[in-house]
Amino acid sequence: TWNIPTRVDVRRWWDMRSIDETELRSIYHRQGYHGKDLDNYVKWTKIYVDFPDLMARYSKGWIPIEEVKHQLVEVDKMPEDRFEELLQTKIKAVQEERIAETTALTRSLIIRGAKEEKLTRDETIELLMLKNYNLWEAEYIYDIEVGAASSPETPMEYRQLVESYRHAVGLDFKEVPPELLEADRKRSDLRIKLADARSRAAPEVPELEAALEIAEVTFQNMKAGYKNGWINLEDVKAQLVTVDGMKEERFEELLQTKIKAVQEERVASTTALTRSLIIKGAKAVPPKLTREETIELLMLKNYDKWEAEYIYDIEVTGAASPETPMEYRQLVESYRHAVGLDFKEVPPELLEADRKRSDLRIKLADARSRAAPEVPELEAALEIAEVTFQNMKAG
Repeated sequence: TWNIPTRVDVRRWWDMRSIDETELRSIYHRQGYHGKDLDNYVKWTKIYVDFPDLMARYSKGWIPIEEVKHQLVEVDKMPEDRFEELLQTKIKAVQEERIAETTALTRSLIIRGAKEEKLTRDETIELLMLKNYNLWEAEYIYDIEVGAASSPETPMEYRQLVESYRHAVGLDFKEVPPELLEADRKRSDLRIKLADARSRAAPEVPELEAALEIAEVTFQNMKAGYKNGWINLEDVKAQLVTVDGMKEERFEELLQTKIKAVQEERVASTTALTRSLIIKGAKAVPPKLTREETIELLMLKNYDKWEAEYIYDIEVTGAASPETPMEYRQLVESYRHAVGLDFKEVPPELLEADRKRSDLRIKLADARSRAAPEVPELEAALEIAEVTFQNMKAG
């Protein structure tokens, strides 16, 4: 009798290629493996040994990715779908490491060129796609970092940015038609002109009011049609699985492990700008976005309603600091809601009652300091306001 080489010995020998595949198979056969088990052991050994070596050679630039695939898939018989997974989870990481510093610089230079108008929008997007961004990712990066550098002016321009974000990270999204953007700009321009005309008591006020009314109706009708135009992940799935023939389980893997997580990471630095621009639009004087429009846009960025309300209350309303106890209470309740704690909604009428009480306190203090004749009247009004407030608060 004699000893049969161990599996560790076999792997070492194969690593050094001191044995060929025929001998590799023979040793495993002598160890007691037969049929499919024998085939699987031979395949596993070849892949297990070859993969780290191929990665090392590829990372140093000695071989191209095509040679890595040829060896693993065609020679070692790795299933192609497994190679594609490794391509995304292992090989891409090596690629990024090889060019990390240059990669950041390249994107920066492209964006700078676009801002200096050395590149058109189409040229910029094409270059970003050559850097392996998808079309919608490239469009989103352009829209935020170049197009929005001067800040959006209308609610639908903000909406366009948010929809670009949703598309870029794999969420349901809707394209904003150019004609809807134009209708919103027209409506916005008329609002500004009307406000100016009213401040001057100008004769064109009635004409502008009529034009604005028509523009509002036109815009709302177009927006109502726009709301029915969702492009969702089911459509994406239908294209990839039904039309293109991708295996359904592979699509689900990509959806859960790659599409959302990777796309979010790839546009992370740009994503932060979207929220900033929304808040900036809400804080503008006069505001470019109402409270409802701001909350709607934040929700489209995948915040829950209470999170969006909390962000608005803190970053927009709270920017000038609350003035009454119940306004502070509202901020705290918004916070509790946003982080999943028990909370109570502060009714608008309670906020108003608290503001009235606070205003009367200030007026009374001023009247007393001047020994003004209206002191008794203000004291009576404050007493009523206090009782009203306390009753509402108790309820």
